[in-house]
Amino acid sequence: MPTREDISFVAAAVLDGAIRPSLGRDLLSWKEFAETNGNQLSVMELAIGCGFIDNDKAKAIAKIPAAEVKKDSKSKRLSPKAESSKGTKEKPQSRPVSKQIPGYKITGRLAAGSMGTVYVAKNEKTGEKVAVKVLSRSLRSKQANLQRFYRETNIMRTINHPNLVRAYDVGETQGGQPYLVMEFVEGQSLDKFLRKGPMNQQEAIRIGRSIAQGLHHLHTRDFVHRDIKPENILLSDKGEVKVADFGLAKNVDDSYITHTETMIGTPLYMPPEQARSETAVDVRADLYSLGCVLFHMVTGRPPFPGEHPLTVMTKHLYDKAPWAQDVNGNVCPHLSRAIYHMMRKDRDKRYQTARDVLMDLERVEAGEAPLKPNEHLKERLSHLQADLGKQQQLNESKSRLRDWFSRLVPAYHLPERL
Repeated sequence: MPTREDISFVAAAVLDGAIRPSLGRDLLSWKEFAETNGNQLSVMELAIGCGFIDNDKAKAIAKIPAAEVKKDSKSKRLSPKAESSKGTKEKPQSRPVSKQIPGYKITGRLAAGSMGTVYVAKNEKTGEKVAVKVLSRSLRSKQANLQRFYRETNIMRTINHPNLVRAYDVGETQGGQPYLVMEFVEGQSLDKFLRKGPMNQQEAIRIGRSIAQGLHHLHTRDFVHRDIKPENILLSDKGEVKVADFGLAKNVDDSYITHTETMIGTPLYMPPEQARSETAVDVRADLYSLGCVLFHMVTGRPPFPGEHPLTVMTKHLYDKAPWAQDVNGNVCPHLSRAIYHMMRKDRDKRYQTARDVLMDLERVEAGEAPLKPNEHLKERLSHLQADLGKQQQLNESKSRLRDWFSRLVPAYHLPERL
């Protein structure tokens, strides 16, 4: 059962605006579910582990006095009525940033998350429509948050590829909040498109190829995205495909990534090594997530659906990856084999590079079988043949031994099973 500390943490997080009341109720139920499976995790650890709240933000929330939480509990009660009275939109900051970013005019708000808010803006010189990500005021005082934000900006300014969202500018508002000006994509995210059901196979392959091309550019510069999911894939009205949100991206050799930070991500598309909180997560993690996204595109559901994040992560760790054609009979076996190969638990047996994925998707698009899974099968077959050869040699040795012993002792007959 949730403890008093768990309930206080959820109430404080809702009061702070870090999570919605509905998510607070879910976290409390997930806590009970975790206990029934022998996991003694606090609600704060669950919120951090699932990526809903940053580690430093969670610690700050835990320090909010209980008296302050009780004072505002009536207006922020964890009930459907309280949530519906708030509405789906959160109130903007008391002091808008519309006049705090030189050279850009804020025209609206796109989204808000635990790290900050993304606005729609207009470049006052060129008239170009852009997106501006502003770090939350409550997080700017923490060095770890600033490190993570500037890590994202540095990565985005390093990369330049048509399938990756570009960064234009970086700076601080007049109020001292760091901001990042990015390319604005007219269109919708892949997750909204997938709400309609399974996608046409050829269109799914086209989108998968575009993602693989972007990842190849990212990986060859020694960066790992770590959060490939439909919400971070943007489909423009012109048919372009762009990978967005590099908030969790890191350099392959980054040594200062915290243990908690290794587990953040989206459970539905999270590779096993990331679910295990391994610090040495490399580019192959992105390829696993891409396989999960492709599976979702052609079947209409994630490979490991579940009501609780812990259940989903457990399936990623231990359950065999499903075959896409078994879920949707319209998926061709070549594509099913390629997707399955991306989602292998052992990353050494997966595709090793985004370039390999791209080449096999091009083959599948042309109606040909993927090469890499076949190479793995050939390797396995050669091992089996070697084992059979050894067994055959052993049988021949047993036969010679039986003949020799029969000649030595004619009256004695060895059993067939030696």
